[in-house]
Amino acid sequence: MLWKTDVGRFTVYGIEDGWMLRDPLDFMPDSDPAVWSRHPEFLTDGKLRVSFGCFLIVSPDGLAMIDTGAGPAPTSAEFAAGQMPAALQALGVARDDVDVVVHTHLHFDHIGGDVLAGEAFFPSARVMVHQAELDYWFGLDTDAGVRVRDHLGPIGAQIEGFDGDTQVLPGISTTETFGHTPGHVSVGLISEGRRAVVSGDATHHPLQASHPDWNIFADLDKRQATATRRRLFDELTGSGTYLAAGHYPRPGFGTVEVHDSVRMFVPAPVTDL
Repeated sequence: MLWKTDVGRFTVYGIEDGWMLRDPLDFMPDSDPAVWSRHPEFLTDGKLRVSFGCFLIVSPDGLAMIDTGAGPAPTSAEFAAGQMPAALQALGVARDDVDVVVHTHLHFDHIGGDVLAGEAFFPSARVMVHQAELDYWFGLDTDAGVRVRDHLGPIGAQIEGFDGDTQVLPGISTTETFGHTPGHVSVGLISEGRRAVVSGDATHHPLQASHPDWNIFADLDKRQATATRRRLFDELTGSGTYLAAGHYPRPGFGTVEVHDSVRMFVPAPVTDL
């Protein structure tokens, strides 16, 4: 799926690079089966459809990609990926047009599109990653660490580490949202009084708005991930700020509101392309 909306002078394109089907209790071991049973709209034959979402932001000062999807991979009945390049082609965006890539973190479903056939997919882009995230993965002596380092090898010269909350382009800045990984960030947009937050993996599902203590299997520091989610939802609730969440059911764009004393994610209108 490909969709767009405007946030002030920014145009935000949501791109579904792919998806996977997972047992909800395997994906979110802290979740409650009774809650899932009350929300069959989120399940397909008992499975949770987890989107691999990334975002292209078109601003007056340049083009920014937030994450790049899982990249090319074998397709099965429960997994598909690698659709980001076709989405950009449909938009008329060339690989050289992208000025900066921001990675919320370095899990593979967020960096897979960085490299295609051994070459940088975005050859002209700066690739921004929080320094704590780089330190973690480049110091990790496991197969996962080796896989990340090998994958990023062809774009090593493009990678820029940063600390703290950092401007990407005017009106677009990172915010530290640690917990899912040691250097995880979200990306905030502000333009003409409108605001949006691309949350990365600070949240994975709309039900976490009312159940922020539900961690997923891949949250590395579960206590910190929960605290980060609580802070994120507290800041968003009733603010009118848009949340753009890559793993939410498509389009994954909406606001956080309270209805009947329950905090929930409310989808906002977008234009399907």
